[in-house]
Amino acid sequence: MPGLTPPPLTMAGGRDAVMPPGLTIEDDFITEAEEEALAREVQSRKWCTTLARRTQHYGFRFNYNTIVADPDGADRGGEAAQTADAAADSKDDIPRSLAFDTLNEASRVEGRPRYNQLTVNEYQPGMGISAHCETHSCFEEGFCSISLLSGIAMRFERPPSKDYPEATSVSIWLPRRSRVVFCGEVRLVWKHGIAKRKTDLVDGVVIPRSLRISLTYREVKSARGCSCADPVLCDYQNPGSVQLPTGRLGTAKPDWWREKRPTKREQ
Repeated sequence: MPGLTPPPLTMAGGRDAVMPPGLTIEDDFITEAEEEALAREVQSRKWCTTLARRTQHYGFRFNYNTIVADPDGADRGGEAAQTADAAADSKDDIPRSLAFDTLNEASRVEGRPRYNQLTVNEYQPGMGISAHCETHSCFEEGFCSISLLSGIAMRFERPPSKDYPEATSVSIWLPRRSRVVFCGEVRLVWKHGIAKRKTDLVDGVVIPRSLRISLTYREVKSARGCSCADPVLCDYQNPGSVQLPTGRLGTAKPDWWREKRPTKREQ
């Protein structure tokens, strides 16, 4: 984006790394007691096993094949949790037990409404997730993620663009019980991912991985679309940038893209 100073190419694991613009990490965002309660609640609920890693979706289920958030696909919790939170397990609400009052208030991006979608990911040692950008057409700008049970080294990549001709990457350690917030540039023009390995190198120290659960809070848009200034990673303006399991979106567009996307004349 014009006017922003790009960070240098860095391969550091610790907090001394130069962070992408718009990225904020808050240590000890939740207490040990809150972490224990959240982990216990998550593990009592039903998991989806369609991916290599186990997931849970609340509010909306994100369809990884069509990059669409489906309100009718929201998970229903396991029987142990349904009794206590039956009213909160509707397709429109994040279950109360998975979003304490402090999370509902503090986890949202300043100036935006309360999040309406939550994805829970379980990472066993050796698991990861490919570098990706949260779908522009589906989700509002800001989102956040909380790490339970262990930390992780997350890799951030900014592909070449008209403003920054050279690719940039940096690996940053996300501590246990921390919250990472994505806004602005890091949300729109950077990818983030987790390498598939069993150890992380942090400031020269090898840290073995252990079970990690992430809670990622997002706000689903009321209508699909995006008019961001840099479309390099924008699925709406540049569908070829999105890699689907069956191919790039540019060559395997879902029905909503053909039906909803405005024509150049309408724009």
